[in-house]
Amino acid sequence: MISALSHLSHRDAHEDNVLISPCLDSHITLPLGSIRSAGLEVRLIDFTYSRLVCSNGELVYREMLDVFDGHGLAQYDVYRDMLAITGGDWRPEWPGLDIFWISLLFDQGSALLPSAGGWSECCRDIISDFVEMRKSGIDFSMNQVWDAIIAL
Repeated sequence: MISALSHLSHRDAHEDNVLISPCLDSHITLPLGSIRSAGLEVRLIDFTYSRLVCSNGELVYREMLDVFDGHGLAQYDVYRDMLAITGGDWRPEWPGLDIFWISLLFDQGSALLPSAGGWSECCRDIISDFVEMRKSGIDFSMNQVWDAIIAL
């Protein structure tokens, strides 16, 4: 929802930048309405590499120059996947780029959460398909990803 409001792309949503805590409320109220909480509240932190179009039209972003040579953590592979798509030009929106982070977080979360049966496998397949589309140069919006997952 927030990306639709502000044209925000986090571009660094690895597990250390996603905080998850229990939530007793069944719904969380956001500017566009409310969503089910599923018993969890999720917060993104560290917007250093984010791209944002402000309400006045100003574009705010930072070049990603210092993250591509790292090794040992899966997030470094995501940085390199993003570099392959962007060619190092971080100014454009690059639709669907956040699918790499969704895929990484899903993989990391799947190891921590109890199995959701066939739904989890179907969701993994959808995310994998979108990752391959993005790597092939096919643009899509993250709303298309969420619509496909919700339709399960």
